[in-house]
Parts: sequence; C-alpha cells; structure tokens
Amino acid sequence: MNLKTFFISGWTGLIGSEIVNELISLGHQVYLIETKNRAKNRSVAGAEYIEIESHPDRNKNYLPENSFFIHLAANGNIQYCSENPKEAIESNVMLTIDVLNFCKTHNINNFIFASTGILYSDLFEKPCTEGNPVFNNNIYGSTKLMSEQLIHNFSKKNNINSLVLRLGNVFGKKNNTRTVISDVLEQIENKTTKIELLNLSPRRDFIYVKDVCQAIFKIADQGINKKFDIVNLSNGESKSVLELATIICKIKNYTNPICEINDSSSMFSNITLDISKIKKEYNWQPKYTLESALKEILLK
Repeated sequence: MNLKTFFISGWTGLIGSEIVNELISLGHQVYLIETKNRAKNRSVAGAEYIEIESHPDRNKNYLPENSFFIHLAANGNIQYCSENPKEAIESNVMLTIDVLNFCKTHNINNFIFASTGILYSDLFEKPCTEGNPVFNNNIYGSTKLMSEQLIHNFSKKNNINSLVLRLGNVFGKKNNTRTVISDVLEQIENKTTKIELLNLSPRRDFIYVKDVCQAIFKIADQGINKKFDIVNLSNGESKSVLELATIICKIKNYTNPICEINDSSSMFSNITLDISKIKKEYNWQPKYTLESALKEILLK
C-alpha cells in the first residue's frame, strides 16, 4: 500500500490498536483522534494526536487524495447502552457527527465506519446480504443505524466517499471480559469441573481482528469509489456457542463437559454474514478460520 495519511478514532480498542500499530510500522502518517473522555496516560509512539472537540488548525489540508478517516470509536456494550441511552447517543451518534464535520473542515474525503451485523435479524437461516432488512432491536443497534443514515446523507452532500463495514463478532487477544470466549477461558483457568454457559445453540459469525485490519488495509489501498456504500465484513460462516466453546477447550486440553444453564433447544438464533460483496469488490477474503485464529491467540 502506498503511503497515506490516516485518522483513527477508537484507537485504544480491539480493532483500533491493531490497525494503529500496523500502520505505524509500515511508515504511514497516523493521527489519533482524542476525545474528552480519553485516558490521558495512554500514548502511542510514532503517532500524532488531535483533540476532536477543538478542531485545531482549521486551515490545514490533510492531503485528501491520500487521507482516510477510520471511525471505530463507540460504546459497544449493549446492556450499558440500553440502560444509559443518553450516553449511548453521545458516544455513538454525536461523536459520528463530530468526526464527519472534522472531515469536512479538513477536506478528508475518504471515510470508513465500523457498524455491526447485529442490525440484521437473527431469524434468517441463510447468510444475510447487505440488501437484507435491518432492525434496531436495542439502543446500541439504533445508534449504529442512525450513524449509518447520517453518514449516507452527509457524504453525498459534502463529497465524501464513505464505506460502512457491518462487522461480525470480532475477537482477538485484547478481548474484553463480556464475551463467550473470555467466559470460557475464565472457567478453564479457574479449573471448574464443567463449563457452564447460558445458551449453547445461538450461532454467530466470528472474525479475527487481524482479518478485519487486512480488509481495511485492502480497502484503503484500492480506494473507496462510491459516495456511500455498505459491505459486510466477517468470516462468512457461523459457529454455535457450543462449537466455539468446544474449540477453545480442545486447544486448552480441557476435557470436562460443557453445560447449558438455560434450555435453548427450541430457540433459533443465527447471524451469518454474506461476504461475497467485499470479496468481489475489494478482492479480499479472510485468512483465518475460527480455530486457527484461536490457536494463534491461545498458544502464544
């Protein structure tokens, strides 16, 4: 990829930290977007910082032909968003407006937004395409859908090429403590006599954070050629909670049983993303399977 300028929000998160480290190592110019809530003791060597609230240096032109804004910052805790809708809107919607205005002010004409595949219904048996209906069944999903609509309108009005990435279940070494993966690992480390999980049957489409980053790099290298577009970004195959836990236990040599706390035998829940569009338009496909990614994380 030719050297470019990148602006990244949410750079302390799972995806952001992986992207930033790789971009800096490759010699790209990286600006980290800071908000008023950022912990000031965190820093990254080789990057510059911009306070988004103050919009400094409004006359500076950041080479729009080579500049990309990757907007990853969001509150992704579904329960917290439901209990604190005002904060969810501030973090996930108002910040999106701020960064879009920043792009307009500084003539940054390429915008990538991390959305979510949970906007699709979990009642479809087949993989969901970008043309599937979307639903906002919780506050978090509502904020993502609202942001997508804002980006759509803003991009066409202000001549910004924008791409929305509807992500599957992203995981990596820096996982938070609210995932099935972290739950299983904690129980294994505590040497429990069995793994107990709420439901074993729901199926989700898991994607390794390194695959997400490589897809974003591929998009940046080829460029965004539409004022607004949406693509699914995931592995394209779903695994049940039971299958996920079984793979982890196999890697960790844990042989005790995996049990379900609630009986979900009659419950159908599946979110699988059709990724044929991103494969075709950006010549990208995931490198890792769920098992190979988990091995890389857990055996190092």
